[in-house]
This record gives sequence, structure tokens and C-alpha cells, in this order.
Amino acid sequence: MKFNKAQRNGLATVFDNIGTAVIIGLIIGTFIDSKITLFPAIALSVTGSLAIGIALLLRRKR
Repeated sequence: MKFNKAQRNGLATVFDNIGTAVIIGLIIGTFIDSKITLFPAIALSVTGSLAIGIALLLRRKR
């Protein structure tokens, strides 16, 4: 499926917001409440990084 530039930018914005929310949740859960253990922290880090990486990939020049 091909997306136009506006659709790719909108989808990239969604992935930016998801990645940001996951990373903020990781920080709050790990350092403030101390309720997240090692495995969920790693999973959240990977998920947040992946979401932001997809957003960057969608915004690259073609």
C-alpha cells in the first residue's frame, strides 16, 4: 500500500506519540514508582525505540 506524504507524516506523528508515551511510562515506572522490573523495562525500551525508529523511517526522503 502506498501512502502519500501527508498520510506518512500523520502516521509518523502517531508513532512519535506512542514512542514518547512508552518512554515516559518507562521513566516514571522505573525511577519514580520503582514498580517495573528488568524484563519489562527492557521490553519497554525496545518498544519505544522501535516506535521512534519507525517514525524516522516514515519521514525519510524518498
